[in-house]
Amino acid sequence: MSAQLFCAAADLPGEIKAGVSADDTASSQEAALKAYGGGFYLKFIEAAYYEKQGKYSAAFPIYEELYKSAPGDKVLLSSLSALSLELQDVQAMNKYIPAYYALAPQEADAMAMKAGLLWSQGGLKDAAELYKSALEKSPDNSEIIIKYVTLLSALDGDEAIKYLEDLSARYPSMGPVIAVNIADLYLKQNDKDSAVKYLKDYIARNPYDSEPYTVLAGIYEASGRPAEALRVYISMDKAGLASAEVLVKIGAYYTLDGKKNEALTYFHRAKNLDNGQPAAAQFLVLDAQNRGDYASAVKFLKESSAYEAEPSFHIRASYFLSRAGKPEESAQLLKEAYEKFPADAEIVFYYALALMDLEQWSEAEEILASALNSDIKSESILLNYAVTLERQKKYKKMEAQLKKLLELDPNNAEALNFYGYYLVDKTRRIEEGGKYIKSAVALNPEDAAFVDSLAWYYYKKGDYAEAYRILSSIPAQSVKALNDAEIWLHLGQTAQRLELWKESADYYKAVLELDPQNKAAAKNLKKVSKKI
Repeated sequence: MSAQLFCAAADLPGEIKAGVSADDTASSQEAALKAYGGGFYLKFIEAAYYEKQGKYSAAFPIYEELYKSAPGDKVLLSSLSALSLELQDVQAMNKYIPAYYALAPQEADAMAMKAGLLWSQGGLKDAAELYKSALEKSPDNSEIIIKYVTLLSALDGDEAIKYLEDLSARYPSMGPVIAVNIADLYLKQNDKDSAVKYLKDYIARNPYDSEPYTVLAGIYEASGRPAEALRVYISMDKAGLASAEVLVKIGAYYTLDGKKNEALTYFHRAKNLDNGQPAAAQFLVLDAQNRGDYASAVKFLKESSAYEAEPSFHIRASYFLSRAGKPEESAQLLKEAYEKFPADAEIVFYYALALMDLEQWSEAEEILASALNSDIKSESILLNYAVTLERQKKYKKMEAQLKKLLELDPNNAEALNFYGYYLVDKTRRIEEGGKYIKSAVALNPEDAAFVDSLAWYYYKKGDYAEAYRILSSIPAQSVKALNDAEIWLHLGQTAQRLELWKESADYYKAVLELDPQNKAAAKNLKKVSKKI
């Protein structure tokens, strides 16, 4: 049985929440106060408070204690019976429910309690008959209605549908919820066509109830019929019932159909209806990103209701600021995110990268070291920590971190290449470095940076021809994609060693296009230009 019927039960007129009338409860409390004193009454109020809060396990022992002082009290028996069912306490159910039913066999609430006990024992048909009798006594009792329909649904779906239809005729205000539950019963019988027909007929009669539209669209979606689902959502919108979520659905379907302008119209409408609607924000961010409008992308992200709670939104916003040429603002945003989400590994990682882009090596080192001392375990954080140490010439400490990383993952190609290149370029341990680099290339032979490191190993050994051969094998488009001036510089240096003056000059010019302040390229370009 759908939980929606539970939510809507409060609409029933004259319902009796606990199954005992307010007058009975008041008179019982008054009698208890006279008979047992104020302490008894205060404990009764305490238990009733816990019961109302849904803290049944706290209320139950208080009622039991009170019942010892007032054995046979009908109100206490009612509460103990109800809570034993809620707690599914078999021993208590068998103790209190029969006693309550024996005390009031003609009362609807006692009948319902006994029905609940029979249900728990597997006597479904007998339970259903008892619920039916209870409803004859108290036809407006919402709790009994819900239990009866739930049980009836398991026993006889057609009978449950008939009962719900009768209920809908009696209580028109519950029509939308009952319609949804009837459709649900048809679906449980694997009769999708009847569910669809019932909902369509209901919508035709009651075009201003939103829930049946949503359920009908959901059936179409589950059946792989997006066109029909879209038509339902559009009908819902025309009836003035579309929420921001529904508008996003329409926009998403138009996106799938390639109707970008129509989709954006609905995403903007969803945002106007609910400025923080996260799904609308996501689509609008993507559109702004595709247009290169990074300022709008950041704005949409920050206005999303998910922004404050989602670290990923902060990371994307910082990325857009970086793309917009605002590295300082990007770093500041990540700093604020780091202060808010200090235990989030991605935030730590990207904040450190932003600081590294600004060449704030000591600050990045501090952030990464703090992360490594916490519960965050990340090879990327450990590798970048080693990079910050290398940039600050803390080589001994850097080597220790790289060895630790390679103990954790001997096949970490990035770490192998970084360590190997350091050994080749900065120490006399060239052969040791070459082993690390060759391992990295074996793991990823297409990586241009790794191949460059291998060429530099041969260069440092004095085998310039082999170095040049390897560097020349890297596709030019790969070097351009990396935007890596160092590879062009290495090409220039090896070509220069081989006295390939024109080629060397061209490579140095390529370096200076990427890095106009590169002193080595500028100095060597002057030298080789004289040889041409």
